[in-house]
Amino acid sequence: MRVLHHDQEASSPLLTDENIELVAAKLQELRLRLLDSTRRNPLINIRFTPTSTSFIRVVDELPDILRHNLSQGRQMRLAALPALEDELPDEQTDEFRDALFVARQEDEGYLADIAKIDPDGAKAEEKLMKAERSLKDRLREGLGLPPRQTKDAPSLADHARLHGVEPSHILPLPGDEHNDGRHSDDDIQTLLLPDRLQRSAKSILEKGRSFERETGVNVLHVAFGLLEWKSPDENDRFVSPLLLLEIRIDRKQSPQGAEFYLHGVDQVMVNTNLALKLQNEKKLALPDYGGGSVEDYFKTIEEATPSGWHWKVRREVCVGIFPSSKIAMYHDLDPEKRPLAEEETVVRLLATTGVGDGAYAETYGTDDPEVASKVPYVVMDADASQYSALVDVADQKNLAIEGPPGSGKSQTIVNLIASALADGKKVLFVAEKLTALDVVKNRLDAAGLGNFILPLQAGRGTAETVYESIETRLEMSRSPGPGRHSFDSRQRALERDRAILQGYLDALGAMLGSTGLTVHQVIGHAIATAETREALPREIRRLAIPNAGTMGAIEVEALVSEADAFGTRLGRIARMPVLWRASTAPITSHDMAEDHAETAASLAESLEIFEKDVAASSIAVFMTANPFVIDMKAICDLFSAAAREGGRIDPELLERLTDPVARRAARDLCGQLSERKTLVAQLGHSLRDAEGWNVGKRLAAAADFARARGRRLDSEQHRVRLAEIEGAVTDAREVICAASLLPRSWTSSGRTLRDIRDGARRIAEQSPDVLSLRRGDPMASVEAVAIEIDNTVSRLSTEIGRIRQALPSAEGSHNPGELRNAAAAIDGAGFFGRMGSAYKAARNTYTNVLGGRREDTQADMARRLWEYADWLDSRRDFDNGARYKEVFGPHFQGFNTDRTAIGRVVTWSAPTEVVHPLG
Repeated sequence: MRVLHHDQEASSPLLTDENIELVAAKLQELRLRLLDSTRRNPLINIRFTPTSTSFIRVVDELPDILRHNLSQGRQMRLAALPALEDELPDEQTDEFRDALFVARQEDEGYLADIAKIDPDGAKAEEKLMKAERSLKDRLREGLGLPPRQTKDAPSLADHARLHGVEPSHILPLPGDEHNDGRHSDDDIQTLLLPDRLQRSAKSILEKGRSFERETGVNVLHVAFGLLEWKSPDENDRFVSPLLLLEIRIDRKQSPQGAEFYLHGVDQVMVNTNLALKLQNEKKLALPDYGGGSVEDYFKTIEEATPSGWHWKVRREVCVGIFPSSKIAMYHDLDPEKRPLAEEETVVRLLATTGVGDGAYAETYGTDDPEVASKVPYVVMDADASQYSALVDVADQKNLAIEGPPGSGKSQTIVNLIASALADGKKVLFVAEKLTALDVVKNRLDAAGLGNFILPLQAGRGTAETVYESIETRLEMSRSPGPGRHSFDSRQRALERDRAILQGYLDALGAMLGSTGLTVHQVIGHAIATAETREALPREIRRLAIPNAGTMGAIEVEALVSEADAFGTRLGRIARMPVLWRASTAPITSHDMAEDHAETAASLAESLEIFEKDVAASSIAVFMTANPFVIDMKAICDLFSAAAREGGRIDPELLERLTDPVARRAARDLCGQLSERKTLVAQLGHSLRDAEGWNVGKRLAAAADFARARGRRLDSEQHRVRLAEIEGAVTDAREVICAASLLPRSWTSSGRTLRDIRDGARRIAEQSPDVLSLRRGDPMASVEAVAIEIDNTVSRLSTEIGRIRQALPSAEGSHNPGELRNAAAAIDGAGFFGRMGSAYKAARNTYTNVLGGRREDTQADMARRLWEYADWLDSRRDFDNGARYKEVFGPHFQGFNTDRTAIGRVVTWSAPTEVVHPLG
């Protein structure tokens, strides 16, 4: 972010007559540049195209009635032509219906068409409708009616006339008003089919909202009258709107789709752009409009036709986008209305060259107490440049702040406003785009300063908003809390922490001894080499360098060189054979060296002989290729194990097992053992519980059974016995099946089948209407629940009776949420709040909708609305009572329950539950 400011002390006075005249001329030039007088501006020239979605033209309406209804805030709906598929009005007459009835009996083509229709066919109904439509079209032609419009080649004008709508965009005269009320209703007729009207209205609404979000200006208008004009020096004609009314468009959903409603938010005014273009370029003054009839104004314009001009007023009305965001700025810069040319700041901006007295702003030290005292309150983060801008403003300097997005301009504005509020000043914040206003407002809200803001944004600064904002300020009070003392305490804590941090910074910036390095540089070097140092042995890491703080660059370089040389020598030692690194005795003479060599040669020869002997011995199988690396411990462990098992290892047995015949015999024995194990397993599978505790007893019983029958098992005897057992099981199964069809509560109650039969006979003797009243009562709670229902209905009836004494129309069908909102609006409304629409709507609900008395106090109205809302919630909870519905089923109807029927259920359930417990 960059800050520039001008020197307040000019070398020569600014407010001279010459400078004021110069500034006035420049302001006039700037005003003209704000106006767009080209043909691209729809305020100068409207171009109606078939595909345009920026304008909707009105038909069959009276301009004065539209002007009156819209300017009074009355909502009016944009009406489309009926869909092409809708029935035509001229086919609903008695004449057409009588002719259609006769034609259905006599028309040969129709009779032939319906004779071909298969009644059972999938498209029989569709074919019948087509035959009916063809008959009606032929009948229209015979009766001389205009042809019906279709989607293939529709004529919207003919379609409109069929439905009684005049399709011309030139609107009727006041004397042509219809008696059917079409010109005085709440509809604005158009020459568009429903889908096309929805697309165009949606496009206009979205374009208007987008333009308002960008510029803060509402550009939605209704144009009354179009002036078609051309001066003698022009080649092309202009079509310009004459009168404009600012409007709002609301979109509402209906069963037929989206509907769009218009209402005016101001008064009808002359097209300023057109008036200024004619005045500035043609020296022609457009007559003023003082309100009242637009028809009279049309006549005035017609009478003011300039000589030699093409000048025609077209009695049209259209809805659309008319951008006029710069008109307000044009009027604000009028030197005749406001002495802007005499303002010193304006003169400094427009009458000076800007050379020599402008400069980049200075960046101050934010820790300087004198600087900090100028801006004691900052509600958002601010860097040095942003804080310096706040200081410049506190010093009454004129400055400009510029920077790319995200550089903190909005934060600086919020801090400026907060500082001004703290000083008891008033601030006017102006921005061209609504987005900038929203950003600053949201940040002030987040900082807790939203109650001090009065938003006067286009489309939002309504009278009701102003009233509510003023009332909020009047009701504001200082909230209890630590207040100033708490702020001073936190301020001191901040200064203390800042001093501690500054001490750290000073320590990091101090020089370390005579090393020529700061503490920060030394710590950084230590962090950069930490990984290398951690990899060193602990003994090396613990080596202390004496007088490290007094070593300069030369001493450090020498120490590094010595360490490098030492490391080189260690590297050479590491490459020596292990044998020589292990020897520590020094060689003192040449003779001794020869003796060592001879000893080494003899040792090598002995080692070679040992290797050959090992390879030729019986233990060679246990040795590797190099006997000097063999694990002798493993071989010793093997021999030790053989020695311990010496009595069990028979060398002769091992030799016999090497014989092929003996190996086969041993293999056969192993096979027999495996087969025996398999047979034992199969026997185990044959017994259901081979490991059971009584398996021996069961096997013995089976053996006795076999011995009694000649040591064999007779399957025929088993069949006979099994048949006897199965017969008994069948009888028992029939009883079980019959019992399973009974309710579980019957079979688990200890009753006999005879008891159940007698109870069923008692129930069967009752009539169906009595049986239908009874529901299950497993907990014997029917009577208690019935009493609870009766008490609740009595209580609700008493309460609604008392409520209706004050609110006669409280019949119980209202929305409790809406009632509570109305009660809150009435209860919380102060003097200004009672002027707002929310209070008026709530009061209308109390008096007109519910029939309350107008003279009731606010407290009484709010209390009764809350009582009625509570009663509605109680009734809703009672009506939805799941427990009541579970006990009495469809006999429970909530507040409207027939308590006589509930009593019959209780009377019938009590004795019957003993015999036939449901549930």
